[in-house]
Amino acid sequence: MPQQRLELLQHLRMPVVTTLHTVLRQPDLDQRIVMQQIAARSDRLIVMSEYSSRVLQDVFGFQRKDRPDSSCIPDLPFVEPDVYKDSLSIEKAALLTFGLLSPNKDLRT
Repeated sequence: MPQQRLELLQHLRMPVVTTLHTVLRQPDLDQRIVMQQIAARSDRLIVMSEYSSRVLQDVFGFQRKDRPDSSCIPDLPFVEPDVYKDSLSIEKAALLTFGLLSPNKDLRT
């Protein structure tokens, strides 16, 4: 029952800024309802990437109430991967990603 999960959010009497770490491309009905209710109650949605912003628009039909937050992803200078692989004793190929891993990320070996 999605309605019960949002009781605290519905009783807040102050501006609400919601940070979304994961935006689902294929939400089920309950997930869609919860996201719509969170967005309706939020003054601002913060997402981790421009891609997530597009998913909010394409999948959920949200207008630009969101913004990618560049502070979530540090801007570091490029360093050859071997520097890190050597320091971590990694001999195989390594893949780094941000966010949660899930089957829909399509990461294959």
